[in-house]
Amino acid sequence: MPPELQQQVHATVQETKERSGWPAKRTLAALGISRGSYYRWLQEEAWGKEQADVRPVQAFEALAEERSAVLAYARRHPAIRHRELAWRMIDEEVAFLSPSTVYRILREANLMCRQRGRKKRYREEIEKATKPDERWGTDLMYVTVSGVNYFYLAFIDEYSRYIVHWELLSNMEGHSVSMGGQKALETLPRDARGEPLARPEIRSDNGSCFLSKEFYGVL
Repeated sequence: MPPELQQQVHATVQETKERSGWPAKRTLAALGISRGSYYRWLQEEAWGKEQADVRPVQAFEALAEERSAVLAYARRHPAIRHRELAWRMIDEEVAFLSPSTVYRILREANLMCRQRGRKKRYREEIEKATKPDERWGTDLMYVTVSGVNYFYLAFIDEYSRYIVHWELLSNMEGHSVSMGGQKALETLPRDARGEPLARPEIRSDNGSCFLSKEFYGVL
């Protein structure tokens, strides 16, 4: 263990003893550190000595066991990109690393599939919204909240990027999505007769729920 961490362990033991009265043995057991190692550190006090040629530990650097866990997980899921890999590994308590760190590990192991020759397509000006509530975009996102799986549904105004309506659904069926669409449309400003002042075009990825009879009926 680096001297800096040894010093932190020592400080934690002393602070815990003062605040709760725990003996060093109990604190070390909670930290998973052997008493022999701890008292050897106290004798050496390596953190108080000048360290020469010590390579600084970068904040983004992963441990050797974390790198092995990432590579093993990536080989089991070759079709998943690095961002989703990072969050899946956090959910499954495999490794707690940022997507950028996972990307570096996969790139160094030559496990990244780089797409070549693909050019970003910029939408023509005629396709872009020119005023609020002219065109809305909608999509579903898979999320996990407190161990429960949900589908995040959002309707976004393409002109202002304002989230018109969002909610968490327990499923992605047409009935559930259509009710979310109804709530989004109810946010439109209306005239004295109750008629909406705008009729936005709604764009989606043409998933089954957005092509359902229920959603079509709401529109």
